[in-house]
Amino acid sequence: MTSSHTEAPTPGDSRGKRKSRIWKVIVLIGLVTIPVIYASLLTSSFSDPINRLDNVPAAVVNQDVAASANGTKLDIGATLTDELVSSTAKNNFVWREYGAEEASAALDSGEVYAVLTIPRSFSSDALSVAGDHPTPAKLKIETNDGANMFAGTIAKQLGTTVADTLATQVSEEYLGNIYAGFNSAHDGFANAADGATQLADGTSEASDGAGQLNMGLDQLVTGSADLADGTVALADGAEQIDSGAQTLADGGSALHDGAVQLADGAGVVNTGAEQLRDGASQVADGTQQLADAVDAVNEAVSPLAQSVATLSEDASTLTDGASGVATSADDLLANWDALGDDEKRQLVEQLSTDAGAVRDGLDGALASMGQTDLSGVDQLGNLSTSIHDLNDGAQQVATGAADLADGTSELAGGADTLADKSGDLANGISDLADGTGTLYDGAIQVRDGAQQLSDGTVGAADGSASLADGLIQLVGGSDELATGLEDGAEQVPTYSDSESDQLSEVAADPVQFDELRRNEVARNGDGMAPYFMALGLWVGGIGFYLMNEPLARAKGSGPSFVDALRSFLPGAAMAVGQSILLFVAIHGLVGVEYANPAGLLSMMLLASVTFIAINQALIALLGAPGRYFALILIVLQLASAGATYPVETAPELFQALNPWLPLPYAVDAFRSLIAGGSIGVADAVTQLLVWLAVALAMTTLAIMLKRVKDGKTSWGSNPKVTSPAVKDSASASPQGELTV
Repeated sequence: MTSSHTEAPTPGDSRGKRKSRIWKVIVLIGLVTIPVIYASLLTSSFSDPINRLDNVPAAVVNQDVAASANGTKLDIGATLTDELVSSTAKNNFVWREYGAEEASAALDSGEVYAVLTIPRSFSSDALSVAGDHPTPAKLKIETNDGANMFAGTIAKQLGTTVADTLATQVSEEYLGNIYAGFNSAHDGFANAADGATQLADGTSEASDGAGQLNMGLDQLVTGSADLADGTVALADGAEQIDSGAQTLADGGSALHDGAVQLADGAGVVNTGAEQLRDGASQVADGTQQLADAVDAVNEAVSPLAQSVATLSEDASTLTDGASGVATSADDLLANWDALGDDEKRQLVEQLSTDAGAVRDGLDGALASMGQTDLSGVDQLGNLSTSIHDLNDGAQQVATGAADLADGTSELAGGADTLADKSGDLANGISDLADGTGTLYDGAIQVRDGAQQLSDGTVGAADGSASLADGLIQLVGGSDELATGLEDGAEQVPTYSDSESDQLSEVAADPVQFDELRRNEVARNGDGMAPYFMALGLWVGGIGFYLMNEPLARAKGSGPSFVDALRSFLPGAAMAVGQSILLFVAIHGLVGVEYANPAGLLSMMLLASVTFIAINQALIALLGAPGRYFALILIVLQLASAGATYPVETAPELFQALNPWLPLPYAVDAFRSLIAGGSIGVADAVTQLLVWLAVALAMTTLAIMLKRVKDGKTSWGSNPKVTSPAVKDSASASPQGELTV
């Protein structure tokens, strides 16, 4: 008996199936989201570039010089520059004012996408539209296809709009004035016709007046001859007046010099007189003091004379007394021994000596008094009398000196006044001399002019006769002028205000626009080629690792970096082949011209190798999800590359991503190398090398992680090793198509 049963699934098998189902769901969700991500990101990046032009930098160079004509002044360059710089319109570039050289350098470097130049003669050319020699006013806009071809197209449209706007303004304003001027011209012709008629009437009257003028000129001829004779006599008299005035001027100058000298001398005399007055006053004061002293001495001497006489008598008596004292002292000294006292003896001896001295002194006084001559007392009285007389004379001298000083002071003041007035007189005489000289010169000119007048009146008389004949002819010509002006006024058209406005609007466009594109590419395809070439190289990297294992050549021995390079070599070789084939096809089959073929091929090789390395690293490190991220990364790069419109017109997210992704750098470099220039080339080389190094490092890390997971230090001898990420991917697929 045979029995059969079904084995129950183990818990491990259940978990594996559940995990496989979850993985399938994740893969399906990822695949479903790819179209959504691609379409939404790319659509978003191109959603509204025209209304984001205010992020695109551009330069305006204003070289215009303000001009004026017929009372109208224009400075279009300054006005246009202000409007562009201050514009906040979303569909306009963000303009900044540059110098010419600065703007050119900015355009070459890709700092700006367009340069609008307003030439020096723009305003004057705009004014010339209403003149006799109109010259179109021109604007120039310059772009660089090496930066972005479509930016040039947009700039051209903006420049054309600006030129059309300016042309409309200029036409409406100035051509309107011209047509309005036709009406004024019509009125002017009519007025001129009226004036010509009046002229004819006036010339007829002038003809009559010319006859009267001729008669008056005959009388003028006779009078001018008499005037010429009189002016000759006037010139002779003026010459004599001039000669006398010169002599008077010389005398006035001499008078002034003498008055100046008199004033100087009077000043000196006045100074001396003042000094004499001061000295005489001092002498008078001194003699008065002397007289007073002599009087006092005289009064004192009279009693002295009497006292001296009395003293003489008393001195004799004193002498006798002194002699007696001396004798008494001598006697006392002789009897002094009886006293017996040495001290008293000494005193007595001293008394005797003093008494002798008194005696001797009195004798001398008497002798002196006997020799004194008292006759001088009488002379002092005489001296007092003389001094009083001297004092009276000194008082008189002082009084005279004071009067002299006052007189000389008045003399000095008068001399100064005389000097001043004589100077004025000299100046006046000098002016008179000059005036007489001018009078003489004028008389000569009058004489000559009178002679010329006489000659001219003769000629005028002859001319007046001719004038009369000419006026007769003018009358006839003015009639013809009036007729012709009337005919001309009828031929000049007139316009109403509405007609003038209409003609202004349809007038020829006075503003022209010149476009210059640096590094111009021939076709739109040439402008889009950089974008599609970078995209093709990236897709080539993805395709290569769809068909090949990223770590197929890893030996599992030696340094991990060597294994990474060994695994990278097949992809690098494919990158070289793809690049060369793409380079040849784009030029040979599509017809794109390369401005720098060698540089472009080198950049394509670097970009292709870098893209291969990035795709290898993503798949080696993440497995099947790495392919998914490679697909997402390419759409992010496409949306951020600014391939058509400048990246500044993309939403902020893509502007932020642009500097961090490798493909936009490749696009910028390809564009410059195809069109010309070097915008972005150096940055592309740097960024792509950095990305290449990071990708190789990621691949090296994937190898290291694989070795750690396997618990080995080497990969063993089997050259075909399946990475853990790929094994997981293969187990998730029933067919195992991802297993290599």
